[in-house]
Amino acid sequence: MRLGEGIAMTVGYRRGRLLVFGLFLLAACSGTNDPPSTSEGRSPSTDESVSTTPVTDGLPLTDGDLDPGTYTFEGFGEPMSFSVGEGWSSLLQPKPGEGQTQVGAVFILFNADAPAANLAFSVPTRVVDPQKAWDETGNLIPVPDDLIAWFADHPMLQAEEPFATTLGGRDAKGIDYVVADAPKAEDSWPPCGSPCVVEIPFNVDHEDGPIQPGGDFMFASGLGEHDREIVVEVGGQQLLVSMGGPSEKSFEMFLPIAEDVLDSIVFG
Repeated sequence: MRLGEGIAMTVGYRRGRLLVFGLFLLAACSGTNDPPSTSEGRSPSTDESVSTTPVTDGLPLTDGDLDPGTYTFEGFGEPMSFSVGEGWSSLLQPKPGEGQTQVGAVFILFNADAPAANLAFSVPTRVVDPQKAWDETGNLIPVPDDLIAWFADHPMLQAEEPFATTLGGRDAKGIDYVVADAPKAEDSWPPCGSPCVVEIPFNVDHEDGPIQPGGDFMFASGLGEHDREIVVEVGGQQLLVSMGGPSEKSFEMFLPIAEDVLDSIVFG
């Protein structure tokens, strides 16, 4: 998945979303492989409905390069700790702009050995209705009770069979997919700059849509992206873990690197 904040911000492919959202966190909406960059954008609001403030037992989780070590994030309803080695960096969710609403919590990790991919952790409260255009009123709907089933049924994703897994010692479900279809470039969300599928919003001007062409902070996925989604219950909510890359090769290269982080996760 790609992650984009309107025209002001993109994330170098992680995975598109994401994402990062390909994850998706994915290649940047612009399709570049540059490291994540941010823009100050609009002034922050006081809306703190979904906390994204990281609290650490050891090293603080901040934007930019991360020293090897263990980090704890408390923005998902209960603490989540994870460890990273050399070459990792992070992107924290920006505060909503003036007049915006925060409709999810997210942070993204990147690794220098796989700069075209990323690993994103999020708790969304909305998804983009795949039956509606990006600029169509009412296109942001409540997150479904089963996010894995939502990805499996998404008309633009070629998904494999969902699978059972574990994360942090808890039962989880996962799914792999390829973005097989997307609106034409002229009909896609403008910040993508190419055909893309917008999937999950985080900071938006309109809680129920439509998505804005600039300023909204979203997960989007480009054609051909390979992504894996894992969902586990955390704090009574669905924690979505997204990883992937813009191609099968980048995804396969990044997967073992990302799995080292996932294997270190501890909840509580």
